Amino acid sequence: MSFRIRLILILISSFFSKRLDITKEYRRKYIVWPTEVEFSVVENSRYAYFLVLERFRLLFCTRLAKICLKNRWTAFMGAQIYKVKRPLHRFQRFEISTKPLSWDNKYFYFEQRIEAVGTLICSGVVSVVFLDKQRKIPTEEVLNTGGMSNQSPAFS
Repeated sequence: MSFRIRLILILISSFFSKRLDITKEYRRKYIVWPTEVEFSVVENSRYAYFLVLERFRLLFCTRLAKICLKNRWTAFMGAQIYKVKRPLHRFQRFEISTKPLSWDNKYFYFEQRIEAVGTLICSGVVSVVFLDKQRKIPTEEVLNTGGMSNQSPAFS
């Protein structure tokens, strides 16, 4: 399945799904389609696109998308690092979990994991910053605007 089709499905499903809390871990199940593999396994660049799709889902299934549209903010990835431990195969089911690690004055930090049948496939950490045309939006302002807790989880 192409990136665009998955993104459109995430957008549509976000209208019907329950609202997520940005301060809690959440999981989503997927399946590897034949168009996403090279020969028999998923190529390395596809893991990054799976992680990006989950961040879009986080944005749309929380209040953040509405807040960003209202204030004309953009959620921008500051940095991403991930390591692939095992390959995914055609038609294999897997699950992506996204967990907030912490946040400071500028960035939100998330850990994302791809697991299949309880086995770690890929693990990564990403930083996300919110921007408007002139400045970086402090995380405290993003959380206050969304009516969420300012207390950062203990960094582990």
